[in-house]
Amino acid sequence: MDVLLEISYFSSPHTARVICEAIKKAMQKWKIENLVISITTDNGANVVAAIKDLTPIKRLSCAAHTLQLAISKGLKIVEDLVLRVKKLINFFSTQKQIERLIKIQRDIGYEEQLHLIQDVSTR
Repeated sequence: MDVLLEISYFSSPHTARVICEAIKKAMQKWKIENLVISITTDNGANVVAAIKDLTPIKRLSCAAHTLQLAISKGLKIVEDLVLRVKKLINFFSTQKQIERLIKIQRDIGYEEQLHLIQDVSTR
């Protein structure tokens, strides 16, 4: 079960010590110091170090965050290709060019015309 108990602001710098103290304070406030066995976090060095100071609590790396980092790094390889494809999509996004694309597809025998997939950035 996942439960969000609180969201709190704390000023910079976000050092391991500051983060650790904020977590301890929240656990004390909710009287759960002896109930927490693990905390899931991103891979930031300051957060990793903060959780180390909360023994015996174990830190679990967020699988979604790690996967997103891997995907982003993998996409760097094709960054130039992605930019070229985006330019091509933009070129064919005007009504005149869409009509030309459909006509060409008909002329070369496509039974069903294909349409461009628009780029939608999501995280």
